[in-house]
Amino acid sequence: MDVNESMMKHSSLAGFHPSIRINEIWMDQRDHLWIATNGEGVIIYNGKRHTLLNTEKGLSSNVVWDFEEDKDGRVWIATNQGVSIYDGRNFSYLSKDKGNFGAAAVRSLMRDSKDRMWVGTTGGGFSIHENNEAVHYMEIEGNDDIQITDIYEAKDGRVWLGTYGFGAIEYNDGKITSHPFEKGSSDSYITSIESSLNESSDAIWFGSYGGLLKFEGGTWSKEWDEKVSAILLDGEQLWMGTTEGFVKWNEQAQSEIILPTAMLEEGSVRCISSDRWGNIWIGHRKLKLTQYPTKGNYKKQRDIENLTSVPVITEIEVNQKKINWVELEGADFQFMEKWCGYPENPALDHELNELLFRFNGVTYRENDKVFYSWRLMGLNEEWSTWSEKDHVLYSDLPTGKFTFELKCKNLNENISETVSFRFEIRKAYWDTWVFRISVVLGVLFFIFQIYRWRKNSFSNHLD
Repeated sequence: MDVNESMMKHSSLAGFHPSIRINEIWMDQRDHLWIATNGEGVIIYNGKRHTLLNTEKGLSSNVVWDFEEDKDGRVWIATNQGVSIYDGRNFSYLSKDKGNFGAAAVRSLMRDSKDRMWVGTTGGGFSIHENNEAVHYMEIEGNDDIQITDIYEAKDGRVWLGTYGFGAIEYNDGKITSHPFEKGSSDSYITSIESSLNESSDAIWFGSYGGLLKFEGGTWSKEWDEKVSAILLDGEQLWMGTTEGFVKWNEQAQSEIILPTAMLEEGSVRCISSDRWGNIWIGHRKLKLTQYPTKGNYKKQRDIENLTSVPVITEIEVNQKKINWVELEGADFQFMEKWCGYPENPALDHELNELLFRFNGVTYRENDKVFYSWRLMGLNEEWSTWSEKDHVLYSDLPTGKFTFELKCKNLNENISETVSFRFEIRKAYWDTWVFRISVVLGVLFFIFQIYRWRKNSFSNHLD
């Protein structure tokens, strides 16, 4: 078919190692886009700015595989070193060392209809968690090296687990049933699972290295003969990442190649996700993304061009120290900026008057450079000249209210939106009007007391 290229937006995340790939794309309930990478941690895009979560921020590993949101709104992050649970400000952890499950690496996550969290590991079976506690743990007998690549709850309550090399596993009321394929068969390498498009059907669909598989009525059938790296059920439509490209498919075995492999950056689809605006997000190699609108006028959808050159304030040091804002004495604030790690509008004591801002920029062109410009409103309203320097130090700041503003651009002169951080340096107590008035009143009172004493002394002398 002829593809309307203007409808699709291709992009790449520069500034990272070129071998880094996308493992998963996921949209949370706040419409934040989460990108799991194979070595850079997690990139979160909230519609205005990016946040990078990595081991320096508290993530347990920079190799990330999957996401899921629990009933409390926390995001569970599957990594090569267990599960990191992020509430927007702080991390908590589940791991093999804590006895939460039987292997270090976690590959897949799922929240079921009872709000329980399922954790699939590499070599350690799977576990079911309620309130962070494992209420059920299952090893898969005879398969010590099994890798659970996906977990899916069907309409009838059965849970299906895809594996890497051991086919599919069915879990029903504590009973495990294996559905193996011929040893070494590419069909046994399951990549993703979805339920039937037809509400009246109990069919389960599996993407695999061997193609698109269907399990219905106890029987397996193959519906597509090429490797399927990812599948997504979106409304009544099934989307697939295949060796032939990005494919639209339905149960009448009608397929349509939307994006041929030749049109895809780096040629292969790693993962597929969707948002509530009707866009399909396609993740492929070397941190490249494609956004495909499935309905409506694209101009009403999110435009990926707005993602060009996004600046992120990664760290704020105070008085040459990396600080924990919650524990910092002499700093008052009401809220922490969720997902960012620093407070909203803090007021700092006068001695906390040296601030170092560190930042970086996420661009969407491979081998692109990022240039920054900044200013500190309240001190100097002039923007700095464009520079590749990724930090700026302000020392001996006077008292007052300030706003640090940052923007960036790439080689194509695409300038980002401005991000900002507001703060206040409070006056020393001796520099406040209350203190000055108190001093004046104290001096006047002292003078008055001397006057009274001298007056009384003079009167006594006359007597």
